[in-house]
Amino acid sequence: MRKIVGGLLATLCGALLASKGWAAAPFIQVPNDSWDPGPDVRERYSGGMYDWVRRVRVNRAALVSDRIQVDLFDDSLIIERTPATDKTSDDIPAYITDGTEYQVQHSSEAARQRWTGIIVGVRGPGGMPSTVVITELGNGELRSAFSRGHFLYQLFGDYLVRIDLRRVPNEAPTVRDPYPEDRLNLDEAPLSDAASTLRVAFGYGNNALANGRDEVFDAMDRAVRYANAGFLASGVLIELQRAGNALPGYAESSAVQTLDDLVLGSTGPLWLLHRMRQLEKADLMLMIIDTKDPGSVCGQAQRLLATKETAFAVVERRCLADEINSLAHEIGHLLGADHDRAHASIRPPKFEYGHGYQAPLNAPDRWRTVMAYDCSDRACARINRWSSPRVSHNGLPAGTVRSHDNVRVLNETRSAIAAFYPDP
Repeated sequence: MRKIVGGLLATLCGALLASKGWAAAPFIQVPNDSWDPGPDVRERYSGGMYDWVRRVRVNRAALVSDRIQVDLFDDSLIIERTPATDKTSDDIPAYITDGTEYQVQHSSEAARQRWTGIIVGVRGPGGMPSTVVITELGNGELRSAFSRGHFLYQLFGDYLVRIDLRRVPNEAPTVRDPYPEDRLNLDEAPLSDAASTLRVAFGYGNNALANGRDEVFDAMDRAVRYANAGFLASGVLIELQRAGNALPGYAESSAVQTLDDLVLGSTGPLWLLHRMRQLEKADLMLMIIDTKDPGSVCGQAQRLLATKETAFAVVERRCLADEINSLAHEIGHLLGADHDRAHASIRPPKFEYGHGYQAPLNAPDRWRTVMAYDCSDRACARINRWSSPRVSHNGLPAGTVRSHDNVRVLNETRSAIAAFYPDP
């Protein structure tokens, strides 16, 4: 009875606060009884980049307010609503196999955007605005993330997880096939002033789907939108388009093994992803996996500037978050973009000017672009920008003409990649 009364009071308080534009309605609250999520959940989020996981109380009534408050146990944030970008209802096919055949299910997005805002007085990676998007999955659970300095707090229903971004592993130091004999001929696809649409076929390992497909589909959808926002802001004429979701019943073990299985094509264990790619005319293929290894790399691509037959990469599910942005990073490799010069995947470089960029040592709130590795002297946040001397951030250029111009690389290679399949 006490819990019921408490819940009614919380809902009533949220509604009352929402009626006053100046007040911040409590959205995430520390429970009065126990925040321990139990041994199974603690084990799921232990080690590596995870600091802790705790149970919270979520007040849905707060989402009618223009200002909400989030209690993060060791901090408290105020978030102000911003106009939401309308989310189109895409009809993305899901290909499912029983091992011998496949079925296709066409369904609209299960997750829907509920609330968007900006954290008051807090800046995100590299001093960029710290945005918050709250979505609701088909099962009614809420998902969101809150960035505070080097910490990323992720909401999964009634659980709050804290990630230390300084402990997030980098992507693989090199692509899987660094020095291939067959290379992409860029002369076959003339450049165009029109933006290139790159269709991406997504596959999912069994572990990546362990918490339900809605959760990982929503994370992937946000990662694609975030990547497109980075392309647009950097002057890259590319738009990613989701072609479909393949559920091949694949037991993932490592990024390397997954790439090796992708190489086997239509005769290997990931044949369903290849088959979907052909039917849906997808230029690129990405496998989303969860190796449950805290020390695993965030992702790896097969090639630096891929051919049609090698245009695939692997990304760990936990590295789809905005602040990590590994999906855009691996797609960058497939289009020819490399790490910063000190951590280049191949030498000599495929493009002398094709490296990611780290801001100078004396730069305030030091940052790095999408393809750059973390700074060696101290952690520097990855911003959603591609290196280029024509792109600026915090008043500084985000690249150099001679060595750091990933924007130039992507704009020079996009037409060839988009020509792998004609648009359906």
